[in-house]
Amino acid sequence: MIGVFYHHSKSTLTGIVLESKLPQWEIGDVKFEANLIQDQKYNLFDYHIEHKTPSLLKSITFDNGRIWGYKKIGNTANEELPIKNQTNWEFRQINEHTQYLYFGHFSNRTKKEHLAFYESVKQKLNAENIIVDLRSNAGGNKKFSDVYLKLLKNKNVYVLTNCFTGSNGEQFTYKLKNLKNAKHLGQTTRGVIAYGMNYGYSYGSPSGYFEMTPTDMNFHEFYDFENKGISPEIALDFNQDWIEQTLKIIDSKKS
Repeated sequence: MIGVFYHHSKSTLTGIVLESKLPQWEIGDVKFEANLIQDQKYNLFDYHIEHKTPSLLKSITFDNGRIWGYKKIGNTANEELPIKNQTNWEFRQINEHTQYLYFGHFSNRTKKEHLAFYESVKQKLNAENIIVDLRSNAGGNKKFSDVYLKLLKNKNVYVLTNCFTGSNGEQFTYKLKNLKNAKHLGQTTRGVIAYGMNYGYSYGSPSGYFEMTPTDMNFHEFYDFENKGISPEIALDFNQDWIEQTLKIIDSKKS
């Protein structure tokens, strides 16, 4: 169990071990420290739960009693997270007027699956309203995301994001928002959008205690959203199903 303590200004959050069944962790140990960047965004310095290796997690949101994987005990408001046991991609016909697309990621590692999913849905997207669910989409290759822009440009598009939507997931969100009839709903994205890693090279320090993975891709056109994220026009309630809330918004627009 981790207790999160913060200064009155919430400029620093510290995670302290309150209970532990692991021999490497004792009560009172610091599990993480998070320093405020702006608004609800923090840089989080964390120690791995097994081998206590330190790491830096950039632009982590403190919202809804949650920071990264740490959630307040008793808080059952989890509707910002994707549906449990959902596949990496999903197409669904919700009703006569609305269809649903879920993208868990756009990783190069599953190129064949991306292409197969695109081929399976490109002729099916014929509803006037399309919900595009990008919750927890950590990004990937824009070749697998941007092909949908042409399919969606004449639709009423409703984009769902949470604070774990990052990298190309955020870039795709931005591009979708620029479509004529698009609305962005949910929660502000993570804010790791202006840099990327194509090759994933890492380098060890001379001491052997640290490992650095530099970025090798520059998306400077998105720099205004770095460490900030892309905020939705409509924030959704954490206590109610986000797809159901979106459907009510669609119905209210029709009426």
